[in-house]
Amino acid sequence: MNPRHIEFVVAVAEHRSFTRAAEAVHVSQPSLSHAIAEIEGMLGTPLFHRLGRTVSLTSAGEAFVESARQVLRDLSVLYASVKAVEELRAGTLDLAAPHASAAELLARLVGEFRSRHPGVRVRIQTSENLHDIERYVRTGRCEVALTVDAVDPPLVSEVIGSEEHVVIFPPGTKLKRRPLKHADLAGLPMIVPTGVYEYYGGLALQISSPNEGPIVAVETESRQALIPLVLAGAGFTFLPRALADGATRQNVVMAELDPPLRRDIRLVTRPGPLSPAAKVFATLARSSAATPG
Repeated sequence: MNPRHIEFVVAVAEHRSFTRAAEAVHVSQPSLSHAIAEIEGMLGTPLFHRLGRTVSLTSAGEAFVESARQVLRDLSVLYASVKAVEELRAGTLDLAAPHASAAELLARLVGEFRSRHPGVRVRIQTSENLHDIERYVRTGRCEVALTVDAVDPPLVSEVIGSEEHVVIFPPGTKLKRRPLKHADLAGLPMIVPTGVYEYYGGLALQISSPNEGPIVAVETESRQALIPLVLAGAGFTFLPRALADGATRQNVVMAELDPPLRRDIRLVTRPGPLSPAAKVFATLARSSAATPG
């Protein structure tokens, strides 16, 4: 049933005249009469008693108009809600990102987005597992993701920045030099998150041969435990620079590597149109491409 035609019925009920109702809703009187006749034919019962130039509601018409007013109010709220989302005055933006990687860039982008559009709520799904990040976007659970790995088609990705990883050691660690050569990590105990050895251990394997690499001394399921474990002397770990800088306030020893370890940060979306909020976020992310991670 056409919402506009429902509005015609309510207008006739309020004005008690087809002519005045047609003027009020800005249509011709024959068009209004035809639309109402179609609704009556669909319902199988008249909605109005035609009494010369005036009309009155039948019992069926009274029931129809009572519900029709509520329908029109609900539609008004619906249209207003959609308009608010389109204008970024309301709505939700769903993002996906690794737990730690790209955290500084993600925080900066979300902060800028929220400062521009405070009415839009942002929900962030996190995982260090590439397959989780891909699945969140592919299934529509999230519209946009930041990741440090390439993704498979049909997902679309583009590099928007890079992130340097540094090494943090327990307090009091004496280093051979700064920055460290990759070979300086050979034989040292390393802390890695359980289930993402390919990510952390893979960084180690990039900087030395398997026989000369660090030793995996501790695996933990808790990302929050990485820095406390380093502080307790269990070994070293890799961290994005932004997180490592914060950890230095707890007296860990931070060292850069020569050559540096950098990973590309990628913006990931599905092919096709994005919501207004996702479009704005993607634009902000692309504008950050020249900013070092």
